[in-house]
Amino acid sequence: RKGRKEVLKKAPANMVYIPSGKFVMGELEKVTTGEKNTLPHLQEVEAFYMDRTEVTNQSYLAYLNWLLKVEGDLINYQFALPDTHVWHRPMSYNEPFVREYLRHPSYQYYPVVGISWVQANLYCEWRTARINELDSMSEDSIVVRLPTELEWEHASLTAYSYNEQNMTNDRYFSIRQKLGFGRGKMMHNFYRGRGDAGGVAHRPNDAGLIPAPVYMYEPNDFGWYNMPGNVPEWVADA
Repeated sequence: RKGRKEVLKKAPANMVYIPSGKFVMGELEKVTTGEKNTLPHLQEVEAFYMDRTEVTNQSYLAYLNWLLKVEGDLINYQFALPDTHVWHRPMSYNEPFVREYLRHPSYQYYPVVGISWVQANLYCEWRTARINELDSMSEDSIVVRLPTELEWEHASLTAYSYNEQNMTNDRYFSIRQKLGFGRGKMMHNFYRGRGDAGGVAHRPNDAGLIPAPVYMYEPNDFGWYNMPGNVPEWVADA
């Protein structure tokens, strides 16, 4: 049986190992926001790999460049283009982001936005092919896909232990600093409400009026950046 160190040697670039485990999925009593429309239930997850960051503009532009210049497929290239109109908001001047966010070098390490579920899956298929091309001598092929909701929620909890009797997780990821200087400060990029994109004072400010760079905040215990907040992520069973 292979040990963890041997398994980790085959991890694709920019991915981290998420160990198997059990956790309580659903709306827990300690979660006070949102609608409670899912009963807590115990779930078990097998080990898997996940990208340590959200997909960046730089990575997605490499995909677009391949479609246009290597495959020469103009139709698939146009279909893969992100919807830049997601930046449009009433009474807001976001036109610079419509024009520049995807392609300007200043935003190359920002997460790509305006991608549909179908586009995300096609990007995964392209990345699967490119990774296996680079490692063509290996006996094992790698499949890149979107994580399931189960896998995503398991990875977001980080270090925890579940209580099967009370159907609770003993720890869940905090979005605010709990101890020391700066207690209560936002540690992740959250849109907290209408007209409150960055906070109303210095201490609660999350430093992100728009999506933040993918490495801007501290990673969780698995080494995953921006698991909570920043931009929404697609899952396979969305």
